[in-house]
Amino acid sequence: MQLSILLNQPQFNRILLANHTANLDVNVITIGMMEAPDIAEYVVPGQILVTTGFHFQNNIPALIALIEVMSKHRAAAIGIKQHRYFDKIPDVVLQKANDLKFAILLLPADVGLSVIVRDLLHVVLEQQTDQLTNIMQQTLLLSQFILKGRSDQEILTQIASLLGHNVFLINSYGQLISKNNNAIINQEDLEENTRKLDLLSINNQQLLYLKDTAVLLFPLKSDNNLNRRFLILQQKSIEYSEQRLLIENIVNLLSLENMKVQMNISTSRIRQNELFVTLLNQSLSKNIISSNLKLNGFSVDDYYQAFAIEDMNFIKAPNHNSIMHRVSSLIHWFFEKKDITPITIYWNFQLFVLLPYSTNILAELKLLQNFLQQTLVNSKIHIGYTPYEQTLLDIKKLVNEATEALTLSIHSNKAKLTKFRPKQVSDLLQLLPEKETTTFIDNILKPILDIKNKDEREQLLQTIAYYFTENRSILSVSKILFVHRNTTMYRLKKIEKLLGFQLDDFNESEQLQLAIRLYMLNKPKI
Repeated sequence: MQLSILLNQPQFNRILLANHTANLDVNVITIGMMEAPDIAEYVVPGQILVTTGFHFQNNIPALIALIEVMSKHRAAAIGIKQHRYFDKIPDVVLQKANDLKFAILLLPADVGLSVIVRDLLHVVLEQQTDQLTNIMQQTLLLSQFILKGRSDQEILTQIASLLGHNVFLINSYGQLISKNNNAIINQEDLEENTRKLDLLSINNQQLLYLKDTAVLLFPLKSDNNLNRRFLILQQKSIEYSEQRLLIENIVNLLSLENMKVQMNISTSRIRQNELFVTLLNQSLSKNIISSNLKLNGFSVDDYYQAFAIEDMNFIKAPNHNSIMHRVSSLIHWFFEKKDITPITIYWNFQLFVLLPYSTNILAELKLLQNFLQQTLVNSKIHIGYTPYEQTLLDIKKLVNEATEALTLSIHSNKAKLTKFRPKQVSDLLQLLPEKETTTFIDNILKPILDIKNKDEREQLLQTIAYYFTENRSILSVSKILFVHRNTTMYRLKKIEKLLGFQLDDFNESEQLQLAIRLYMLNKPKI
């Protein structure tokens, strides 16, 4: 309750204001009575302190010092009983109070201090009870509104109407996520200032000065600071306790909603990990792998590269699993900031990461390693990666290559990035120049590659590929493709006719085998 409103209550018309430049907009929270010389140590914000003035009748500097302390602690006012020990408040005291815009109240001489305290406190508490009831009702309505599955913008618009100020949401990268309807703010200026903050370490309210305005930043609670969001209120300060309580309730509601979202993300990552661990642990046909991937929303046409990562300073620590879980979360945070969605897999006590194909994987991994070394205290990060891209159908190959590279990295003397070194013929073929490879493939397979019907084209390419990998066994090829022997024979004859090759001719067969092998290895580049 504002001091001006309290003093305007009819029952307090005999309480007078001694000085005339006092701030009467100050919020009154509590009433206290003092007849002790050390009261300054116990002054609290929003307090009206009433006294007879006994301890100050012969010590005016002590009264001035008390007023200074009360003003500094944002107390509401001091009330001094008239005609008890002071017939008139000294001018030097009034001047100090005027300078500080701090209220000195003159209390009626014929009313006991305990009665004055009782009556003042009754009005203040009654108003606080009404405010608390109102805040609880507003919080309940907002909670019900959020539970209806409203969008961030709708929720923020509702909050803005409660607080009377624009509100915004940013993520842990300092990026603006949402704002209330009709809210205007310099987004570039906001994001520039929030990115300067160590958002991952902020746990308390912060005041930010932007070019055109000042804002308050409130961190939402989260079990993982990497996934935390922040509420921004477009005002410089919170003047009243009831507003602070309402904001605290809003922050708690948004925190619960944020944690629910993060639990869903965490559950999704756990299920994703279980899927890939299953694929790695079992010997499954590519058809079954493809079905499982598609069922879980993954494309079998996209290409990935992989890396394995280890913190060598904690590899034998009892909490190794929790440390690598932290590393996994940091990896998600690092790449998702760049709009790259990594796939993390924890398999056989080892963390693997699959990234969408990029020609800059080495540069990205160098930045990641530096980020992890700076973020994780006493860490020694080793990374082994494969630059060769595969679809998720060949996840075992990706993981095996990353494992070999990490093993080489671990055996080095210091933490570094280590690239997979090919050992097999297929690995060496991938090192051929792209232009020459593409030209050779086109010269041999162009009639098949030009077939417009995708299903027919892929059937012929799969058939000839398995024909060579299965040592020209038509029966084996038919079993793998789940087709009749005659269908396999028909496809092989069609391939011979399209290409003008004879499969029983050694030289022609050798060229075709090399072309189809290069095609399968370099499919993403063609």
